[in-house]
Amino acid sequence: MEEDTRLIAISFKRTLPQRVPGPGGRLYQSVEIRGDSRNRELAFTVECGPLSPERMEFCNRLKRHGFTVVEAPDDWRYGYHGAGGWKEVVIQRAFERMERLQPIEGTNDMQEYDSELALSVLRVAGDRFPKRVRMDELKHALDPEPSNDQLMTAIDALLIDELIEGPHKRAGIYGELRFIDLVQITGKGRKHLAALVKPDSELTPPIAHMHISGSTFHNSPIGVGQQFTQVVNSSSVSWVEAFSGIRSEISKLIDDATKRAEIIARLDELEAANDKPSRFEKYTKLVATIGDHITVLGFLLPPLLEWVVK
Repeated sequence: MEEDTRLIAISFKRTLPQRVPGPGGRLYQSVEIRGDSRNRELAFTVECGPLSPERMEFCNRLKRHGFTVVEAPDDWRYGYHGAGGWKEVVIQRAFERMERLQPIEGTNDMQEYDSELALSVLRVAGDRFPKRVRMDELKHALDPEPSNDQLMTAIDALLIDELIEGPHKRAGIYGELRFIDLVQITGKGRKHLAALVKPDSELTPPIAHMHISGSTFHNSPIGVGQQFTQVVNSSSVSWVEAFSGIRSEISKLIDDATKRAEIIARLDELEAANDKPSRFEKYTKLVATIGDHITVLGFLLPPLLEWVVK
């Protein structure tokens, strides 16, 4: 859909160390806000501020929320010429979303399973079938928008029950879900939805009550990543240069020579793939090969997803 090309995942990147005095003797701070988008021209990292303590609270909410998805204005290319331009507009929309959402209390990663949210996720995947759904599209379709941890808990439940599928990775001693994208409903999931709309059917949650911890979403394609992703997302960088840069990053970050060669071999296979189905297959194999190194190499996956879906 055309609107999907204007989706931007807004996330909090960091608080800058400088503080300046403001009205009433209060201290104001500046922050860096990141925008990730499948449209490379809409990806950005900008400094905002100095911000009042009230505005900083919205930043803190955004940090706990993970990321929020907003749309760029229809005329973002030509209609904004003032200071900040369309970026200021989308950041303001993100702050307004944080103001409306219920604040997330504390920093506990434990998230209780929400059967209604899981069912909403399944319905979005069903509506988009046979298309696979990117995480920014999925979050944008959910109202109210869940936090990253809430969404990952619901997705994990659907994966366990084999109602959806998609390239994903687990880590930690409890096998927590750390990464997933390109979600697609399964045949079992479609049958489950069909059963829900039968006359006199009871709308039951798809999965038993459960908890999951540790879903920090650091390695999400649209979560907070490294600056390298921003470089690859530049429209001036070719895919040949992008793959070369990714190989360079892998070589620097993976010490084990055998593992490094294996990952690069999977990357080479992905680059050589010449259609979407084979790219998706090679991408899935690459994610599996990366394995426990996802915490180190996760930030390289966003540009590779662009290669898969282009």
